[in-house]
Amino acid sequence: DRMLARLLLLPEDPDTECWEFDEAFWAQLKQYKSLNLGNGAIHLGHQIIPTTHAAALAYRHGNDAAWLRYAAVHRNGMVEIGLGERHHHSVAAGDSETPASIDLVRIVGFTWALVEFARRLGSHRTIGPYLLTIALPDTRGALLAGLAEGYVYPGRFDYGIRPCHDEHLLWNIELEDLPADIGESQQLAFRVGSRIENAWGVRQQAYLDLTGSNEGKLNIRAFGK
Repeated sequence: DRMLARLLLLPEDPDTECWEFDEAFWAQLKQYKSLNLGNGAIHLGHQIIPTTHAAALAYRHGNDAAWLRYAAVHRNGMVEIGLGERHHHSVAAGDSETPASIDLVRIVGFTWALVEFARRLGSHRTIGPYLLTIALPDTRGALLAGLAEGYVYPGRFDYGIRPCHDEHLLWNIELEDLPADIGESQQLAFRVGSRIENAWGVRQQAYLDLTGSNEGKLNIRAFGK
Protein backbone atom coordinates (compact mmCIF):
# COMPACT_ATOMS: atom_id res chain seq x y z
CA ASP A 1 0.00 0.00 0.00
CA ARG A 2 1.03 3.58 -0.53
CA MET A 3 2.49 5.60 2.29
CA LEU A 4 0.01 7.24 4.65
CA ALA A 5 2.29 10.05 5.82
CA ARG A 6 5.88 11.19 6.02
CA LEU A 7 6.95 13.44 8.89
CA LEU A 8 10.33 15.20 8.98
CA LEU A 9 12.10 17.54 11.40
CA LEU A 10 15.12 19.24 9.85
CA PRO A 11 17.78 21.27 11.71
CA GLU A 12 19.22 24.53 10.37
CA ASP A 13 22.22 23.10 8.52
CA PRO A 14 21.50 19.86 6.62
CA ASP A 15 25.14 19.57 5.54
CA THR A 16 26.57 19.29 9.05
CA GLU A 17 27.22 15.78 10.33
CA CYS A 18 25.81 15.62 13.86
CA TRP A 19 25.86 11.90 14.51
CA GLU A 20 28.59 9.30 14.30
CA PHE A 21 26.96 5.88 14.15
CA ASP A 22 29.20 4.26 16.75
CA GLU A 23 28.41 1.78 19.51
CA ALA A 24 27.35 4.53 21.90
CA PHE A 25 24.83 5.81 19.35
CA TRP A 26 23.34 2.35 18.69
CA ALA A 27 22.99 1.76 22.43
CA GLN A 28 21.20 5.10 22.80
CA LEU A 29 18.90 4.45 19.83
CA LYS A 30 17.90 1.08 21.28
CA GLN A 31 16.30 2.89 24.21
CA TYR A 32 13.79 4.55 21.86
CA LYS A 33 12.17 1.50 20.32
CA SER A 34 9.23 2.48 22.50
CA LEU A 35 8.60 6.11 23.40
CA ASN A 36 6.67 6.84 26.60
CA LEU A 37 4.50 9.94 26.22
CA GLY A 38 2.99 9.94 29.67
CA ASN A 39 -0.46 8.52 28.98
CA GLY A 40 0.81 5.69 26.84
CA ALA A 41 3.72 4.51 24.72
CA ILE A 42 4.25 4.69 20.96
CA HIS A 43 6.29 1.87 19.46
CA LEU A 44 8.57 3.36 16.81
CA GLY A 45 10.08 0.10 15.61
CA HIS A 46 11.44 -3.21 16.84
CA GLN A 47 14.39 -3.62 14.46
CA ILE A 48 17.43 -1.34 14.28
CA ILE A 49 18.66 -1.11 10.69
CA PRO A 50 21.58 1.00 9.40
CA THR A 51 21.22 2.57 5.95
CA THR A 52 23.46 4.76 3.80
CA HIS A 53 22.45 8.06 5.39
CA ALA A 54 20.36 7.15 8.43
CA ALA A 55 19.78 4.75 11.27
CA ALA A 56 16.25 3.37 11.27
CA LEU A 57 13.92 1.81 13.77
CA ALA A 58 11.70 -0.30 11.53
CA TYR A 59 8.44 -2.10 12.15
CA ARG A 60 7.64 -5.01 9.83
CA HIS A 61 6.31 -8.54 9.82
CA GLY A 62 9.41 -10.68 9.27
CA ASN A 63 12.94 -9.91 8.14
CA ASP A 64 12.09 -10.05 4.42
CA ALA A 65 8.85 -8.05 4.63
CA ALA A 66 8.38 -4.42 3.67
CA TRP A 67 8.60 -1.79 6.38
CA LEU A 68 5.15 -0.90 7.71
CA ARG A 69 6.52 2.16 9.48
CA TYR A 70 9.88 3.51 10.54
CA ALA A 71 11.61 6.20 12.56
CA ALA A 72 14.99 7.32 11.27
CA VAL A 73 17.82 9.48 12.53
CA HIS A 74 20.01 10.97 9.80
CA ARG A 75 23.67 11.73 10.25
CA ASN A 76 22.92 15.42 9.70
CA GLY A 77 20.50 15.49 12.65
CA MET A 78 17.26 15.22 10.68
CA VAL A 79 14.66 12.92 12.24
CA GLU A 80 11.80 11.41 10.25
CA ILE A 81 8.91 9.02 10.62
CA GLY A 82 7.21 7.20 7.75
CA LEU A 83 3.78 5.62 8.17
CA GLY A 84 2.45 2.94 5.85
CA GLU A 85 -0.51 0.62 6.34
CA ARG A 86 -2.96 2.83 4.48
CA HIS A 87 -6.55 1.61 4.84
CA HIS A 88 -9.69 1.72 2.68
CA HIS A 89 -13.31 2.04 3.72
CA SER A 90 -16.51 0.84 2.09
CA VAL A 91 -18.94 3.74 2.11
CA ALA A 92 -22.03 1.98 0.76
CA ALA A 93 -23.17 -1.50 -0.08
CA GLY A 94 -22.31 -2.47 -3.61
CA ASP A 95 -19.60 0.14 -4.12
CA SER A 96 -16.97 -1.17 -6.54
CA GLU A 97 -14.33 1.26 -5.29
CA THR A 98 -13.34 1.76 -1.68
CA PRO A 99 -11.76 5.17 -1.06
CA ALA A 100 -8.55 5.49 0.89
CA SER A 101 -8.67 7.02 4.34
CA ILE A 102 -6.41 9.23 6.40
CA ASP A 103 -5.94 8.08 9.99
CA LEU A 104 -6.10 11.36 11.90
CA VAL A 105 -5.39 10.20 15.46
CA ARG A 106 -2.49 8.05 14.31
CA ILE A 107 -0.81 10.86 12.37
CA VAL A 108 -1.20 13.31 15.26
CA GLY A 109 0.22 10.76 17.70
CA PHE A 110 3.26 9.99 15.57
CA THR A 111 3.86 13.70 14.98
CA TRP A 112 4.04 14.08 18.76
CA ALA A 113 6.40 11.10 18.86
CA LEU A 114 8.61 12.59 16.12
CA VAL A 115 9.10 15.90 17.90
CA GLU A 116 9.58 14.31 21.30
CA PHE A 117 11.99 11.74 19.84
CA ALA A 118 14.10 14.54 18.34
CA ARG A 119 13.99 16.53 21.59
CA ARG A 120 15.08 13.64 23.80
CA LEU A 121 17.63 12.10 21.48
CA GLY A 122 19.65 15.00 20.18
CA SER A 123 18.53 18.49 21.15
CA HIS A 124 22.09 19.15 22.35
CA ARG A 125 23.54 18.18 18.95
CA THR A 126 21.49 20.36 16.60
CA ILE A 127 20.66 24.07 16.47
CA GLY A 128 17.62 25.95 15.23
CA PRO A 129 15.76 27.16 13.45
CA TYR A 130 14.05 23.89 12.52
CA LEU A 131 11.57 22.95 9.82
CA LEU A 132 8.77 20.50 10.57
CA THR A 133 7.42 19.01 7.35
CA ILE A 134 4.17 17.06 7.15
CA ALA A 135 3.49 15.24 3.86
CA LEU A 136 0.32 13.28 3.10
CA PRO A 137 0.34 11.95 -0.49
CA ASP A 138 -2.65 11.09 -2.69
CA THR A 139 -5.33 12.68 -0.52
CA ARG A 140 -7.85 13.65 -3.22
CA GLY A 141 -11.02 11.67 -2.59
CA ALA A 142 -9.68 10.26 0.69
CA LEU A 143 -11.91 10.05 3.75
CA LEU A 144 -11.01 11.47 7.14
CA ALA A 145 -10.93 8.40 9.40
CA GLY A 146 -9.16 7.19 12.48
CA LEU A 147 -11.09 9.74 14.51
CA ALA A 148 -11.14 9.88 18.29
CA GLU A 149 -13.76 8.15 20.45
CA GLY A 150 -17.21 9.73 20.14
CA TYR A 151 -16.91 10.73 16.47
CA VAL A 152 -18.71 9.01 13.61
CA TYR A 153 -16.51 6.81 11.41
CA PRO A 154 -16.69 6.34 7.62
CA GLY A 155 -19.19 3.67 6.64
CA ARG A 156 -21.83 4.87 9.09
CA PHE A 157 -24.99 6.38 7.58
CA ASP A 158 -24.50 9.55 9.66
CA TYR A 159 -20.88 10.12 8.62
CA GLY A 160 -21.07 13.58 7.05
CA ILE A 161 -17.47 14.58 6.28
CA ARG A 162 -16.81 15.20 2.59
CA PRO A 163 -13.74 13.66 0.92
CA CYS A 164 -10.61 15.77 0.58
CA HIS A 165 -10.34 17.93 -2.56
CA ASP A 166 -6.55 18.39 -2.50
CA GLU A 167 -4.32 16.10 -4.55
CA HIS A 168 -1.66 16.07 -1.81
CA LEU A 169 -1.21 17.81 1.53
CA LEU A 170 2.11 19.38 2.46
CA TRP A 171 2.93 21.79 5.27
CA ASN A 172 6.19 23.31 6.47
CA ILE A 173 6.15 24.74 9.99
CA GLU A 174 9.14 26.84 11.05
CA LEU A 175 10.38 26.49 14.64
CA GLU A 176 12.91 28.76 16.31
CA ASP A 177 13.88 25.91 18.61
CA LEU A 178 12.76 22.45 19.65
CA PRO A 179 9.96 22.31 22.24
CA ALA A 180 11.15 22.78 25.80
CA ASP A 181 9.16 19.87 27.21
CA ILE A 182 6.69 17.11 26.39
CA GLY A 183 3.72 19.47 26.75
CA GLU A 184 5.05 21.79 24.04
CA SER A 185 5.70 18.78 21.79
CA GLN A 186 2.09 17.73 22.25
CA GLN A 187 0.72 21.18 21.42
CA LEU A 188 2.77 21.24 18.23
CA ALA A 189 1.29 17.88 17.24
CA PHE A 190 -2.19 19.26 17.93
CA ARG A 191 -1.47 22.18 15.58
CA VAL A 192 -0.67 19.65 12.88
CA GLY A 193 -3.85 17.70 13.63
CA SER A 194 -5.97 20.81 13.28
CA ARG A 195 -4.39 21.64 9.92
CA ILE A 196 -5.12 18.14 8.69
CA GLU A 197 -8.77 18.10 9.74
CA ASN A 198 -9.26 21.61 8.29
CA ALA A 199 -8.48 20.14 4.85
CA TRP A 200 -11.70 18.11 5.25
CA GLY A 201 -13.70 21.09 6.49
CA VAL A 202 -13.53 19.97 10.12
CA ARG A 203 -12.54 22.12 13.12
CA GLN A 204 -13.59 20.08 16.18
CA GLN A 205 -10.18 18.71 17.22
CA ALA A 206 -11.45 15.28 16.20
CA TYR A 207 -8.14 13.75 17.30
CA LEU A 208 -9.14 14.21 20.98
CA ASP A 209 -11.63 11.81 22.57
CA LEU A 210 -15.09 13.31 22.76
CA THR A 211 -16.43 10.73 25.20
CA GLY A 212 -15.18 8.06 27.57
CA SER A 213 -12.52 7.93 30.25
CA ASN A 214 -10.00 9.68 28.01
CA GLU A 215 -12.28 12.62 27.16
CA GLY A 216 -10.40 15.66 25.91
CA LYS A 217 -7.14 13.74 25.43
CA LEU A 218 -5.26 12.00 22.65
CA ASN A 219 -5.71 8.27 23.19
CA ILE A 220 -2.30 6.82 22.45
CA ARG A 221 -3.38 3.32 23.41
CA ALA A 222 -5.69 3.28 20.39
CA PHE A 223 -2.80 3.21 17.91
CA GLY A 224 0.58 3.16 19.64
CA LYS A 225 1.49 -0.52 19.28
